[in-house]
Amino acid sequence: MSMLRLVLPDLCWAELSHIISYLSLREVWKLGCCNRSAFITFLRERSLRKCVDYDKLPARFLSKWSQHEKLALVSYPRSGNSLVRKLVESSTGVVTGSDNRPNRTLAASLLEFGYLGEAITDNSVWMVKSHYPERLGYIRFGVGRVVLVVRNPFDAIESYFHMGMTNTHDKALTREVFMSLSDTWTKFVSNEAEIWVEFHRFWMRKRFECPILIVRYEDIMIDKEGTMAKISAFMHEKQPPLGLERYTLNIAAQTAAKSAGYEPKKVKKFGKGLDVMSDENKALVVEKCGKLMARFGYEVVTETDPTSLDGTGRVITGLRVQSEQEMALSLSHLDPVLNPSIFTVVTPASKENPLPAPPSSPVELNTALHINDYHVIRTKEDPFGRNITELRK
Repeated sequence: MSMLRLVLPDLCWAELSHIISYLSLREVWKLGCCNRSAFITFLRERSLRKCVDYDKLPARFLSKWSQHEKLALVSYPRSGNSLVRKLVESSTGVVTGSDNRPNRTLAASLLEFGYLGEAITDNSVWMVKSHYPERLGYIRFGVGRVVLVVRNPFDAIESYFHMGMTNTHDKALTREVFMSLSDTWTKFVSNEAEIWVEFHRFWMRKRFECPILIVRYEDIMIDKEGTMAKISAFMHEKQPPLGLERYTLNIAAQTAAKSAGYEPKKVKKFGKGLDVMSDENKALVVEKCGKLMARFGYEVVTETDPTSLDGTGRVITGLRVQSEQEMALSLSHLDPVLNPSIFTVVTPASKENPLPAPPSSPVELNTALHINDYHVIRTKEDPFGRNITELRK
C-alpha cells in the first residue's frame, strides 16, 4: 500500500488526484502513489482536474473503497451513451466512469466536456461506460448489471462516421466533404451494419446471464423523464442511494442544466441517416439488421417505386419507432420465456462466488460478468475501428 494511502486512507480517487495535482513530480514519486499507467493519467489530467471545487459539482465520486454493485452502460458507438451518462450523473449525484484510455483524443475531449470519471472503472464510480465487445477497453472489470442503450442503425452509423472522420464528439462533416468520401461511406455502411448486428446479438444473449435493462435512444429523446425513471429504478433495485443524503431528485433536477456533457443535436426526425444513404445502402442495412431492428421496434417505411433497383417495386423512405404497446402486440405470438420483450429484465439464475475478495481490497459485489473479457467483434485489421485514423490523413 502506498504512503499516500496510509496517510489519507479515506479519500476517493478524485480527491487524491486533486491533491496530487499540486505536488511536484518528485513528491508524487516519493509518495509512491502512481505506477506507469497512473503517472500518464496524472500528467494528462493534472491541468483539467486542478482547482476543481468538487463540493460544487452536480455529481461526486464515491469512496474508492466503497462496496456497491457496479453497472456497465454499454452501446454501439454514437447511440446515446454519453447522453445517458449526463442524465445519470444529474439524477444520482454520482460521477460515471469509462473504460477509455485517458491518453486518447476522444477520451480527453470528454474530460474537457466535464466527464470527470473518464478512464475510471474502480469503486469510486457506480456506472461505467463501455462499447465492449465492439472493441476492448483498456481494463477488465466486473459488473452486476448492465444498461444497454440502442439506437437505430441508420442514425448510429451515420453519426459514427462523422465522429470517426472528424475525431470529435460534437462536429460533423460538411456536405461537400461527405460527398467526396462517397466510396469510403459505402464501405463503411456495409461494415458497420454487420458490427451493429453482432454487438446487439452479443448483449441479447447475455440477458440470460446478467440483469440487463434495454433502453432506446429514441425513447430518451421522446420521454426523457419516463426513460430515466426506468433506469433509476433498475439502478436502485438492489442498491441503496450510497449514502448521498445531500443529493435529492430536486437538487439533481436543479443542477441538470449545469451538469457535465455536450448536448446532442436537436432531433427533428428519426432515421435521418437515410437521407445520406443510397437505395443500395438502405437495402443492405435492412438485409443485415432487419430482424434485430424489428425486435427493437424499428419499422422501415416504404413507398411504391417501379424503378427500384432491388426489384421489389418499393423504396425505403423513412423510419418509424414503435411504442412499447405496439411492440407487445406485434410480438404476442412469441413465447415470452424464450423471447422476452426487450423491455423485460430477465432474472438469471443466481451464481455464488466461492472465492470472496480479501477484506483489504475493494469488493465487487454480485459480479455477474466481466467487461473487456477478451471477446471482441472488430478485428485488428478493421479499417473503421481505431484504424479509422488512417482514413483521416
